[in-house]
Amino acid sequence: MCSEQHEAKRALALTFLDHSFSGRVEEVIAMLHDDFHWWVLGNPDRLRISGMLEPQAARRMIRNMHKVLPDGMRHEIIGTTVEGDRVAVEAVAEGDWVDGRAYHNTYHFLVTICDGKITSLREYMDTLEVDRLSNN
Repeated sequence: MCSEQHEAKRALALTFLDHSFSGRVEEVIAMLHDDFHWWVLGNPDRLRISGMLEPQAARRMIRNMHKVLPDGMRHEIIGTTVEGDRVAVEAVAEGDWVDGRAYHNTYHFLVTICDGKITSLREYMDTLEVDRLSNN
């Protein structure tokens, strides 16, 4: 059983997402458990970022996010819920794609935390918005 209290888990999840949206890659990587997994909603045959990313692939994706969103994203947290080792976070974010097109998406993240580290992330978002920008 993990030892963190609810508010500590909420704060850790929100800090993790703030670092992620802001493009602070090394801070994000430092928060990850060695066996961190990242699952993204969607069909991997249609949207290559979708599906389950094993630890090495997840870290590579985190390190490469600045290639498509070089200035990171502005974000607003809509709400959070903590239960056990999981923190659910609703958020909206926007930024400028590498070619200057506007990106805006609505997210639901399910962050799993144990022993002060992020062990997994499940990301739900509008995959059509990502597809629109990444395939044009």
